[in-house]
Amino acid sequence: MVSGILSKIVARFRSPEPPPRNWFYGSAAAILLLAAVLRLLRRFLEPFPVRDGIWYVQMAQEIAGSSWREAVSADAGGLLEFYPPLIFAVMAGGEHCGLGAENAGWVLVLTTGCLLPVAIALIARELFGDWRYTLGALLLASIMPPAVRMSGQLLRESPYWCFCGFALLFAIRAAAKKGWWNWGWFALFGSLATLTRREGVELLGVFLIFQVFWGWRNGSLPDILRRKLLVVVGGIAVFLALLLPVQFWLRQNGSHWEPFPLKNVRYIFQRFWRS
Repeated sequence: MVSGILSKIVARFRSPEPPPRNWFYGSAAAILLLAAVLRLLRRFLEPFPVRDGIWYVQMAQEIAGSSWREAVSADAGGLLEFYPPLIFAVMAGGEHCGLGAENAGWVLVLTTGCLLPVAIALIARELFGDWRYTLGALLLASIMPPAVRMSGQLLRESPYWCFCGFALLFAIRAAAKKGWWNWGWFALFGSLATLTRREGVELLGVFLIFQVFWGWRNGSLPDILRRKLLVVVGGIAVFLALLLPVQFWLRQNGSHWEPFPLKNVRYIFQRFWRS
């Protein structure tokens, strides 16, 4: 019986023809359930947060118990003054709602850890257009040890890579002309990644590279340049509209976090030219 089931599965994967929708989505759901189980097991095998996770909890409780300004003042010269705010905001919100800062952080980490394989599978579908690559990417991302381990620690890596994955997915979809609104979704997830880790702003470079190298064969040069200029201006405008209000509010509350670290960029260029 087991060999018969396995032979049917192998025969199914040998055929490039799409399987029945119920079979495909049932298989995807089973793989995602496996991903969730592995991450929960990792969570219970390592129940105590790491050092950074303990600090996240302490800062979130301080923010929830007083205010962001007072938390920054209490941690004067510390990292809260320069850290992206998303994980602290989520955990402080959990503290306010009665869920608890640590539990809210775990919900964020485990949820994004389970969604990251979905983003990778959808990217595989966009790149290869074959259902076998989609399920294969979903399975590999679900059981990959680094991804499971990352989702079992109260750190920023799991939400950061999840947001980056969805940002790249929508960038690919937009470059393939599957709707201009995909650039808006790219900007949204890119902003969430930037609010999680400062490196997220590098997704703007991906956005510009896609615009430079994708789609030059379609239309006359003036039309192409005009379309690309509109997309670049629109995408950057969405980034600014989402991130600058957060920076302004944090600046009013004593934080010096900035999504576009111009001082660091200038410093790198100065070192480059001096060398």
